[in-house]
Amino acid sequence: MFLDLFPRFATRAAAALCALLLLGAAPAIRAAPPGGMLKVGDRAPEFTLKTLDGVPVSLAALLRRGPVLLNFYSLDCKFCGDELPHLQETFVRYRKAGLSVASVNVGYEDTTEGIRRLWNAKGLTFPCLKDERKPDGSLRVFPAWGQGYPTTYLIGKDGRIRAAMAGFPDAEGPRKLSEALAAAGFR
Repeated sequence: MFLDLFPRFATRAAAALCALLLLGAAPAIRAAPPGGMLKVGDRAPEFTLKTLDGVPVSLAALLRRGPVLLNFYSLDCKFCGDELPHLQETFVRYRKAGLSVASVNVGYEDTTEGIRRLWNAKGLTFPCLKDERKPDGSLRVFPAWGQGYPTTYLIGKDGRIRAAMAGFPDAEGPRKLSEALAAAGFR
């Protein structure tokens, strides 16, 4: 009845909704993956993604060097931005001990240029990979890993999850990261 009183509004609203769906707003509305984030002991799903320079990097290649600290983030996430400098410190401190650090950008609207600006502004030197979209617009890799960001996993050389951290509250994030690394033998 409301729409009967306002036929122009109904037509415009329907047209706007169709335009949003056609322009790609639909991928932003996504269902949570079954089971939520991966748990300690789970096997990490294999993937190959490209760096910002187009170089393919696989999880298997990273694991050949040793354990991997893998982070999922988006440019519009405040906690993600807060976490990245801690990941940089971890990368610098432990890379000679065999730890690889990589971040996967999962932002639907994030551009390569925007990601480069963030990386340069924060002085980040560890690899940034960009998740790819499938033909239906959904992300290819991220759904197998979890549903929120920032999410960070410590993956053992055997490909199993050793620690899983969701979010990065100011006080707890660095401590949890340090504890997970210490438990994995990084001191």
